[in-house]
Amino acid sequence: MPRVRRPGAPPPPDPAVDGAPLRAFFVVGCPRSGTTLLRFMLDAHPRIAVLPETHYIQRCLRPRAGGRPDPGARAETLAPAALEAFAGSSVLRRMGLDAAQLRAALGDDVDDPWAPLRAAMALYAGRRGAAVVGEKTPDHALHWRALAAAFPEARFVWIERDPRAVLSSWRRTSWGSQEPAGVAERWRRYAMACRAAQRSIPSRCLLLRYEDLVGDPASVLRRVAAFLGVAFDPGMLDFHAHRAPEAVDAQAGLPPDEGMDNPLTCAPPDPGRIDAWRSECAPEAIRVVESVCARPMARAGYAPEAGPGARLAAGLPHWPGLWRMRA
Repeated sequence: MPRVRRPGAPPPPDPAVDGAPLRAFFVVGCPRSGTTLLRFMLDAHPRIAVLPETHYIQRCLRPRAGGRPDPGARAETLAPAALEAFAGSSVLRRMGLDAAQLRAALGDDVDDPWAPLRAAMALYAGRRGAAVVGEKTPDHALHWRALAAAFPEARFVWIERDPRAVLSSWRRTSWGSQEPAGVAERWRRYAMACRAAQRSIPSRCLLLRYEDLVGDPASVLRRVAAFLGVAFDPGMLDFHAHRAPEAVDAQAGLPPDEGMDNPLTCAPPDPGRIDAWRSECAPEAIRVVESVCARPMARAGYAPEAGPGARLAAGLPHWPGLWRMRA
């Protein structure tokens, strides 16, 4: 959905006119942790543009490997396949771009598999008149090392949420595993990736908590703006004024942008959602989550409520499957 400037607001600056290099960042975190909410907030800033979810790594870099790494693949062989996959994707049309524009920006000789994403981000920023461009795909959190190497100047905005609330939110979706042990294991993987990135590239990472973003959005968004090198803009707090739930994008014939079919992402943040998991999740499900995530939960500041014995009893039936998954 195109950004709508507030009446009387000056036009956003053109990065080319400013003469400053385009700054890139990635919004990452476990699915159902508030990444879409954060994307909408940041996208409402006149100097920031945030792409829809591209799933670039899974859809463009690893299509022949079934989403798994291909250790024998070379950059020069990956690049043409990545370009073809991205040029034909619906996300490119959602960005208001087409394959011809992408190919024109890249030229004929494409030997860098990351070049299509890099070019699309620059084109999208130019189309929106933004000096800072972001991309929000939650799964990219698990590939932060590859992104950090491919975009050496890019920054990472991580968002974390209580895994019990993540389970509650996930159960309102129609996709992915909704079993407590599976959701908890996924949250644990993302929490470990976040901590590893913070240790490895601390100056390029900013960690937010969903609970803080919803409870005091102005303070959190000021931190994010400073981290990205732009001034805070109050329009970020009014992001919902220009968004409304929709079923389809009739003009482009596309499914809705992520989150646009969810009224919660098109309304002001509701602090009441922070502890909604207490009434929405069964006690047994909560104990399973706490059994799987106890240590990373404690490191993240989310205290388990059940005792060690209750967590062990709830989680024990799930551990063989979880160990097989990890192996």
